[in-house]
Amino acid sequence: MSPLSMPIAIAAALTMGSAIFHALVYVRQSVRKEYLYFAVVCLLMVLYDIISINVYNASYPEQATYWLKLRMLILAPSGLALVWYLHAYTGHPDKRPVYFFTAYFSIAFIIGVFAPGGLFWLEQAPVLQKVHMPWFGPVTFYEFSLSSFGAFRYLIRVLFIAYFCWVTLWYTRHRSLRKGLAMVASFMVFFIGIANDSAVRLGLYDFIYIIEFSFMGVVMFMTWQLGNQVAEALVVRDQLEESERRYRLLAENISDNVWVLDMDMRFVYSSPSVKGLLGFEPAEVIGTSAYGIMTEEGLGLVQQELLSGFEENRQFPDIDVRRNVIIQLIRKDGTPIHTEIKAGFLYDDDRNPVGLVGISRDVEAQIVAEKALRESEEKYRRVYENIQDVYFEADLDGIIREVSPSIRYVTQYTREELIGRNIRSLTVSPDERNDRLEAMVSHGRINDYEAEFIDKDGSIVRASITAAFLFDEEGKPTGTAGTIRNIEDRKKAEEALRDSEIRFRLLAENSTDIIWTMTLGGAFTYISPSVERMSGFTVDEVMKMTLDQYLTPESWAKVQRSIARELASDRAFNGHPATLELQQYTKSGDIIDVEVTSNWILNDEGQPVGVRGATRDIRARKKAEREKSELEAQLLQARKMEAIGTLAGGIAHDFNNILHPIIGYTQMLMEEHKGRESTTEVLDEILRAAVRAKELVSQILTFGRRSSEAPSLVDLSAVVKESLSLLKGSIPSTIEVKATLPDAGSGVFGNSSQLHQMVMNLCTNAYQAMKNMGGVMTISLEKVSLNGDGGALASNLPEGHYQKLSVSDTGPGMSKAVMERIFEPYFTTKDVGEGTGMGLAMVHSIVKSHKGEICVRSQRNQGALFEVYLPAAPGASDEKAKPEAKEAPKGEEERILVVDDEPQTLRMTKRSLEKLGYLVHAEESSQAALDLFANNPDSFDLVITDMIMPGLNGDLLAQKILAVRPEIPVILCTGCADSGVFQKETGLEAVKLLQKPVDRQVLAQTIQEALAAGPA
Repeated sequence: MSPLSMPIAIAAALTMGSAIFHALVYVRQSVRKEYLYFAVVCLLMVLYDIISINVYNASYPEQATYWLKLRMLILAPSGLALVWYLHAYTGHPDKRPVYFFTAYFSIAFIIGVFAPGGLFWLEQAPVLQKVHMPWFGPVTFYEFSLSSFGAFRYLIRVLFIAYFCWVTLWYTRHRSLRKGLAMVASFMVFFIGIANDSAVRLGLYDFIYIIEFSFMGVVMFMTWQLGNQVAEALVVRDQLEESERRYRLLAENISDNVWVLDMDMRFVYSSPSVKGLLGFEPAEVIGTSAYGIMTEEGLGLVQQELLSGFEENRQFPDIDVRRNVIIQLIRKDGTPIHTEIKAGFLYDDDRNPVGLVGISRDVEAQIVAEKALRESEEKYRRVYENIQDVYFEADLDGIIREVSPSIRYVTQYTREELIGRNIRSLTVSPDERNDRLEAMVSHGRINDYEAEFIDKDGSIVRASITAAFLFDEEGKPTGTAGTIRNIEDRKKAEEALRDSEIRFRLLAENSTDIIWTMTLGGAFTYISPSVERMSGFTVDEVMKMTLDQYLTPESWAKVQRSIARELASDRAFNGHPATLELQQYTKSGDIIDVEVTSNWILNDEGQPVGVRGATRDIRARKKAEREKSELEAQLLQARKMEAIGTLAGGIAHDFNNILHPIIGYTQMLMEEHKGRESTTEVLDEILRAAVRAKELVSQILTFGRRSSEAPSLVDLSAVVKESLSLLKGSIPSTIEVKATLPDAGSGVFGNSSQLHQMVMNLCTNAYQAMKNMGGVMTISLEKVSLNGDGGALASNLPEGHYQKLSVSDTGPGMSKAVMERIFEPYFTTKDVGEGTGMGLAMVHSIVKSHKGEICVRSQRNQGALFEVYLPAAPGASDEKAKPEAKEAPKGEEERILVVDDEPQTLRMTKRSLEKLGYLVHAEESSQAALDLFANNPDSFDLVITDMIMPGLNGDLLAQKILAVRPEIPVILCTGCADSGVFQKETGLEAVKLLQKPVDRQVLAQTIQEALAAGPA
């Protein structure tokens, strides 16, 4: 046997003991992975030692070869376990070197298993080595020759030593200097063995391999380290005993359970309060595992917190690790209890965790309360968000701090829009909130206070408020809180009910109809007081009568027949009322016509027990029916007058076309026969007659609303005279008309048709106010100057000259309320059928459109006065200006295209223009004229066209001509169109419009203006 066998066996036995010891420690402290890794390293080194004994005792090469190969394989897992041990023990955060060595040792082991020869050693028999040892004498052993890759392994050993130095230096600086230095010393022994074996293997000198012995340095270090831990545990226990003595009084007199655990999670100490918390005596839990009293969920949470605590301690060793969790513990009787645990690590001098200390508090009531609170809050939230009433809070200044989403049931505002707003901005009356505050100060709260709020769209919302003060801890009010309920529907229902009650009470007590009920035998059981007004009988008198006494015999028979038909039909007792026209007696013996509407009174079984109904006096209706034929005749006459007006307008339009050539030819003859006095006088008479006819046509068009002229100089006095002339036949003879009108100086700038309508409506309103009683209607017109001190009316007008039209009557006058609404459309005080309420509204509109003002003065029984102020026409003199005859301007052979479907008008216009010096081409067809112009657009300088023509009307022809040549001037002649309206509707602003019949001088002047204006 080799002399080295016994020393190696002793080293193996010691190493095996260390492996078993560290494995047992790991079982107790499974979180300390370094103990597991070191136990594995020791086991592998025990195998290495056993294999080495066999190597040293091999007696022939084949036997040595077998054991040498096994020893070579065992080095790879040994190195791998040693690397992971160093990493776990030091806790270095960088794992990259660990991964490198893991990969290397894993590959080396696989290669060693599957390629045992030719890589780590040479494929040849081992060589017998002989070394003389001082204490053991000569030692012989077999050894392979080293291959090239086998030599590479020694470089890895150098890298491993470098890695050890690196992590040990980090451990010494960041964890424990004392342990770090001890670690360096023990591993230096191991590394000396590695260095010796490497040198011997490389042939640097002759010696035996001593790694089996040098590893004992590492074993001794770990044994020493565990001994220190045991000593530290004893110190901790001593410290805990001292702490226990010091704080026993505190721990034994608080309801919270104070406890201490070792690193195996076993109780080292527990205060007596564990009895009240879990039902255990302190002695029953000391030495037992804390995991045993945890639920499965709580166990998982605690283990997770422990792992995170260890990791935090490794990363930040100078910071105390504390944890706070709420888990369920199992009481002695098996029931769970919610417990809040606050715990932290106990540390040794090197800041390594050696135990846990903490307290456990019973929070079952708190958890139950929190659950109840959450459920209550959820219920409150559901109620808060869905209740119809609105909850609100506001400070003493009225700023809304909180309002429930149900505010949408009261207003159109959202919760977010109202928070931060002042509640005063929502109330109709600013003093309303002050009233509520005073009520709360007096009574402590307000109940069902009705208020009005302004909704988002400006409408008023009625609501009921119940509120009280909010107080701080000192009892001072800090705001208000309460509820708001939308009572709009309730108020409307109350108003409707109240109105209904009033309406039916008035109906029963004041209606002209008689409301009554009677038995099936015909005896009255109720009759309204209106029976006396209708028949003269008192209520008591009628109550004593039967229906056959009250009605004429014919009507009584008619009632009996109706009842018989009703009972025989399918409609019996179905609730449908029956209506009959009957005759009844009055107290004076007269017979009056009445309409009776009745229905059965049914009991709960649907059987009739009486009759109810209403009797209406229809004498007025009968009279109205008799007058109906008269009204129909009047309506027919009115329609005839409307048709006549329409016909008159059409005739006036055609008459304008006839007058046009008459006036034109007359003016041409007057110019040709200038100087012939006898001929000129005749022609002048013809022209005056034609002009009078033209004015008559204009009046017809104005009266028939067929004329809509542009604003011009209007003689307001003439308009009033014409209006009074037209109204003369309508004003009753009981009304005296007094008119004070100037002969000149009454000009205004406006629309004569509208001014005519204004005067007609004012005069009509005045005489209608007096038609029943007669009186005096006074009309006056005068020119006034306003300088700003003319009263309330004048203050609304700028300074200047005005025509003041006054229309007064001596009728019943008006109240102030009526005067405030007199100019509103559709407002009238007349009976149905006598007025539309638009007359004075139109007057007001016409006056405003003419930049004037109108005012009314009236009192009850003192008549009414309407005053209209219209701006006087600038330059209007007090005397009528006499027209000056001017010669029509001449042309210079400009080319004019004239289009008119009336041959007489066309010939007259052509001849007239030629006499004025123009070159004229005339066309009766508008389509032919368009084709001519389209083919020769530059052959004409101006176009004159009629309005109403077959094919193309004048406005459409003008549009098409302007589309061909936009700059061509166009004059359009018409019988009734208004130039402003025409240009706005057609878009032909460039077209000049002339009213037929056109004066020759006006036409010549318009042509000159159009040509002088250049392109349109």
